[in-house]
Amino acid sequence: MDNEEESRIQRLQRQLYSREYKPQQNKRTDISSKQTEDVQTEWNDTEAQAKKKTIFPKRKEGFYIKWLLVIAVAFFVISFAIAAIIYIRGGANVSSKNVDVRILGPVSVGGGEELSLEVIVDNKNNVDIESANVQIEYPDGTRSPDDLNKEFLRDQKEYGSIAAGSNVRKTFKSVLFGEQDSIKEIKVTVEYRVQGSSATFPKEKVYEIQISSAPVLVNIDYPNQIRSDQEVEFIIDITSNSSTDLYDILLKVDYPFGFSFAKADPAATFDTNIFSIGKLKPEEKRTIKIRGTLQAQDNEERTFRFDIGTENSNNQKELGAIYVSTNKTIAITKPSLGLVATINGSASNELVARSGRNISTVISWFNNLTERVVNADVSASFSGSMAERSSVVAGNGGFYRSADDTVIWNQNLQSSLADISPGKRGSVSFGFDIKTLTSALGANLRNPEIKIDVDIEGTRFSEGNVPEQVQTMISKRIKIASDLDLSARAVHTIGPLENMGPIPPRVDQITTYTVILSLTNSYNDVKNVRVAGQLPSYVEWENTYTPNGENVTFNQTTNQVIWEVQNLPAGTGFSSSPKEIAFRVKMIPSLSQVRSSPVIIQNLSAEGNDNFAGINISDTAQPLTTVLLTDPGVLEDGGTVLN
Repeated sequence: MDNEEESRIQRLQRQLYSREYKPQQNKRTDISSKQTEDVQTEWNDTEAQAKKKTIFPKRKEGFYIKWLLVIAVAFFVISFAIAAIIYIRGGANVSSKNVDVRILGPVSVGGGEELSLEVIVDNKNNVDIESANVQIEYPDGTRSPDDLNKEFLRDQKEYGSIAAGSNVRKTFKSVLFGEQDSIKEIKVTVEYRVQGSSATFPKEKVYEIQISSAPVLVNIDYPNQIRSDQEVEFIIDITSNSSTDLYDILLKVDYPFGFSFAKADPAATFDTNIFSIGKLKPEEKRTIKIRGTLQAQDNEERTFRFDIGTENSNNQKELGAIYVSTNKTIAITKPSLGLVATINGSASNELVARSGRNISTVISWFNNLTERVVNADVSASFSGSMAERSSVVAGNGGFYRSADDTVIWNQNLQSSLADISPGKRGSVSFGFDIKTLTSALGANLRNPEIKIDVDIEGTRFSEGNVPEQVQTMISKRIKIASDLDLSARAVHTIGPLENMGPIPPRVDQITTYTVILSLTNSYNDVKNVRVAGQLPSYVEWENTYTPNGENVTFNQTTNQVIWEVQNLPAGTGFSSSPKEIAFRVKMIPSLSQVRSSPVIIQNLSAEGNDNFAGINISDTAQPLTTVLLTDPGVLEDGGTVLN
């Protein structure tokens, strides 16, 4: 430290520690004045400066830009070289666009004829296809060419490996069915794998083909016009148009509103509108007749739809492939003479009645013309073995002609028929009884019915006073419901099951009984019969019954014994033995039941569906007690509880 610098420090110390020191007021230096001080701007460290120069040598301007350009050019050259190599040697990329599916076949085929399609798979990729599989989905109704009875909706074939730039072709055969001129779609799917990959690639294509002809020909004969309530008949001829056998053919008819089905020949397979035709040989013809009545307003139209095809493999009541579909329309015309017949108050063309009941028919007419009708005759004829001919009553002066079972009215018997003015109405009536079950049993009847045909006919005088005959006819059908009968009895000493316990029953002692239920059925088959009976709380189910094959169950919640019979044929109990079930129950009488005859089973009922009449029918039976009237081994007082 030099002397000048030391003297400055000493002066500063004296100023800091002196009590008499007074700081001098220095003038502020003007900011604009320039001050110069000898101060170093950098550390005077020569060693550090040397290191800095060594680590970060000074670069010339543009050094880094030059190297960046060099690297970019090198990358471009390398990329160009790689692209050139790929272009010269060929790429190994795989694209589904380079896999093509070609389908060679006809544009149309006849229904029921064999269809042959050639499916070609082209591999336009630069690598081999390792494994290829072709699957075909056919439309509904397609059949196997080897067995037309077998549905054939899918087919597939393995194509194996396909070399790059080559193709593989295979032939697929089938038999298509469908409506004439309909378009069918066949879906072809190719699934393939390439070398070095486990992924599966799909390729799809749809092939359309027209059905040039139907495998069956259908002709339907029917009236184009009828009057409301008039009976109509359709005659349907179905002829095979195929060179091979056709299988599982089905006819389905959609009836319009107002049509009342009467009968069909042959009978419908399901309901009233589905007919199973089965197998048709080449050129073989089947005929189906459908009859019924059609109710509608005047000048209305009703359309019937007829579909013919193959059965649906999952539902026999539905069509799979449709061969022919056609609509037939009937116009309803206004009759010259309106005619209405009501049976027991019902205007329906078809109704159900039971044995022993009375049939009362009222016939009404009215003149729809602008001219009068004279000399009119009304007739009502009935047919059917269930009509009790001796009970016929012809009202309003009518005459019953027993030779042909016809009731007639004319102007001599009913004066209102002599001259029917425009808009004028009139009516007559007649009636008869249906035979009782006892009187009808000898005829061994099945599905009995009574048909009533009503006719009115007269003469009108049109312009020029020219006479013209006018006529209106209607038909009614009465189905006779079957007589379902349930009977019940209880035994102890006899019957198919062995019993135990005292007779008469005693307090606090077990006595068992055999309950025997019997079903009889008269005219028509009855389906789904359900018989039920309830046990009182003091009677227990033994779970012993015979025959063992019967469907018998016991509901512990309701204490009901239930017996179900799937089919009860007509004539059961009359032309054949009754349908019976026997089961055992036990009872322990209580003191409160002394000197009484307790109920063993109660609320006995049977219910089932009459196939022919189309209604539910039922019957009941009286409760059974410990009084065993049908057991010869038990005395009259054997049902009274003793102490």
